[in-house]
Amino acid sequence: MGKISDHPLFNKPRLREWQERIATWKEQETDFYFQSFDGIDGPELIVAGRRILNISSYGYLGLNGHPRILRATREAVQTYGTGTFASFVSGGGLDLHQRLVAELAHHSRRDDAVLFTSGFITNVATITALVDRGDFVISDLLNHASLNDGCQRSGATARYYPHNNMAMLEKRLQQASQAIATQADHAGRGILVVCDGVFSMDGDVLNLPEVTRLCREYNALLMVDEAHSMGVLGADGGGLEDYFGLDGAIDIKMGTLSKTIPSNGGYIAANRDFTDILRYAAKGHLFSGAMSPGNAAAALEAFRVLRDEGSQRRLTLLLNLERFRTMMQSRGFEVGQGIAPDHRGNPTPMPIVPVAINDEERTLRLARYCRDNGLYVIPAAYPVVSKGKERLRVSLTAAHSAGQVAEAVGILTRGAAAVGLPLQRQEAEPATRRKVA
Repeated sequence: MGKISDHPLFNKPRLREWQERIATWKEQETDFYFQSFDGIDGPELIVAGRRILNISSYGYLGLNGHPRILRATREAVQTYGTGTFASFVSGGGLDLHQRLVAELAHHSRRDDAVLFTSGFITNVATITALVDRGDFVISDLLNHASLNDGCQRSGATARYYPHNNMAMLEKRLQQASQAIATQADHAGRGILVVCDGVFSMDGDVLNLPEVTRLCREYNALLMVDEAHSMGVLGADGGGLEDYFGLDGAIDIKMGTLSKTIPSNGGYIAANRDFTDILRYAAKGHLFSGAMSPGNAAAALEAFRVLRDEGSQRRLTLLLNLERFRTMMQSRGFEVGQGIAPDHRGNPTPMPIVPVAINDEERTLRLARYCRDNGLYVIPAAYPVVSKGKERLRVSLTAAHSAGQVAEAVGILTRGAAAVGLPLQRQEAEPATRRKVA
């Protein structure tokens, strides 16, 4: 059998570009992606007996390994086994799934919810179920790839607007409305607006009040991906509506169960008139195996833990973000927002804090320095971000201690000096290398 990369199907510029970039990363030992670890202990990763502090975790409230969640997972596996061996429609559903659906609907303040096997599939399956040829779907340019993939695969006319630019969103809505009005048969044709709640690379928040106003004015449905806002934003972790004090502003709420919630999968929360149809119309739900019992139990118990401990954990996260941003800025780093007031004026954690480097080589070299000195942080370079906008993508959690935050800042500061990134101040403490006790 010959090499697949020699086949004509592989001879595409985008695939060849990836081939060249991966070869360069491997040669320079800056390929930080698809790494495996021997264990996870709170905010630390274990590799070959060495502990590495992780500041790129999605587990914002530090729930991974919580005793209650572990106990619920073990009990579910003992009761149901490890798999479901069928889709929801063909006998894979459990009473455990129904309890999780009820919890998701309650947390989201909606009638119902639909489970999916991943967040990516949730977005693609929902968008392609709702819009098709003749419809318009409008997306922020910095939306997650899963939203953009759903737009492209749907068959609808996809239009994009510059990040959080409300004037351009309105222009796209006007254009879509006019185009639909001129169609000979425009019955059943409409507009869907899709947005991230908290944007995954810049860490900033959607302008929900203005997006909602525009969607209502132009009769567009609004779908918001709350992957990075659910559990973190709002007084009770309810997400964007809670943060802005706008109950019912979002027509279709999407969330994941693999970030704040330490499990796997995704969901749509909406009114039942939509979810009843979505279960049959969304191929990613209809033709995928049902969520495993262990994952369902972990997610269900995690929401219950959030009710009991969420407020304190959000406060701890907020303090960690304040500490990190203050220390980084005092050393001359350009860092993202990290914290923003909600509609009540209360400071709220924005869990993603980009550290701007704006140079690909330095970004990759800095990430390598951090890894070699006991700190795991993910570099973001083209095509994930635009060329010249390279950064380290930091996401702290409630599980980090004040000492660990200071340790991370120290390693980043020394790394900046090592790669020639100019900063205002430098620290002199030695790099740390810790072993598993």
